[in-house]
Amino acid sequence: MTMNSLSARYLREFGPAMLGYLVVLPISIALLLMVDMPPALRAAAALLPMLFVMRAIVRHMLRQDVELQAVMIGTCGVARSVVTRRYQ
Repeated sequence: MTMNSLSARYLREFGPAMLGYLVVLPISIALLLMVDMPPALRAAAALLPMLFVMRAIVRHMLRQDVELQAVMIGTCGVARSVVTRRYQ
């Protein structure tokens, strides 16, 4: 696949996922504020809006060539370690 077809496919998956995220996020926030839930359900309600966006991003990463996948995974690892150290 060429880069243009990969980018077009990514945008076709990412666009609707992000629109869905924008619709579901306020509902999730309202649910978290109004209903007293156990911590596991609170975590699920907080993460649910992001699942389809994360799916589109991961699928895009898996379509890339091996070198670019390695760079992307390394970048995610560095970002994770920076965020984790910030909240310790």
